[in-house]
Amino acid sequence: MAFFLNFGFAVFELAGGFLSNSVAIISDALHDLGDSLAILLAMFLEKISVRKRDDNYSYGYKRFSLLSAVISSLIVAAGSLLIIYEAVQRVFNPEETNSAIMFLMAVAGIVINYMGYRRLESSERNQRAIKLHLLEDILGWVSVLVASVVIYFTNLTVIDPAISIAIALFILYKAILNIKEFVKIFLQAVPEDVESSSVLDEVRKIEGIRSVHDFHLWTMDGNYNVLTLHVVIERETDPEHIIRIRKQIREISRKYKIDHETIEIGYCNEECEFVDC
Repeated sequence: MAFFLNFGFAVFELAGGFLSNSVAIISDALHDLGDSLAILLAMFLEKISVRKRDDNYSYGYKRFSLLSAVISSLIVAAGSLLIIYEAVQRVFNPEETNSAIMFLMAVAGIVINYMGYRRLESSERNQRAIKLHLLEDILGWVSVLVASVVIYFTNLTVIDPAISIAIALFILYKAILNIKEFVKIFLQAVPEDVESSSVLDEVRKIEGIRSVHDFHLWTMDGNYNVLTLHVVIERETDPEHIIRIRKQIREISRKYKIDHETIEIGYCNEECEFVDC
């Protein structure tokens, strides 16, 4: 529904933009076409992302959803740069615009994009990225609405490309923040919502654990967090105690919203490739 609303209105926008001779509306139409492509890609890749693990992807296909969000943000960033390039030329060579058509298009733009925004309720990063695009569209149309009123009463047509530049810079800034977050996930940085030092401290306090090393914490897609670690115990530790240690580590993992953990048990004086074992 969000796709059809966005794509259909983008085509309508292009016609309105040429009729009103508004670079703000034309630039937003191009932005909406980019959003439509991003939503279509999100629909396709999100369906793939729910597939279970197999021989090719041992962790499953979760990152396909994240890949969609990255591509979507790159499309928006590229579109913003194109808008800025076109609008700067109009600043130095202002052209007459039809403020009445701009006003009507802005009202329609706010309504349509809000409807699309409300259709996306998920907290997944993929859909969050799409919701951000639609929210920015709403703000952009509010700016166009204000610009149309100002142009109508003052005939100050330079405000049209000026607002386009402001909107594009704001969208570009948000897209860069998104890309930065997604790159950190792909580079397997520690999840921002998990305090790794706290996890490590709690594991070290478990009775029977002498030390912890080779501690790795990352996230698959920003939601599904993964932990691997080696714990060292005394050779004399009985099997029941080892089971309790594993259970306590898993309880700590769930406390910190870690969905998957791999625990390796080592023994004191055992040969290990890690110096601090």
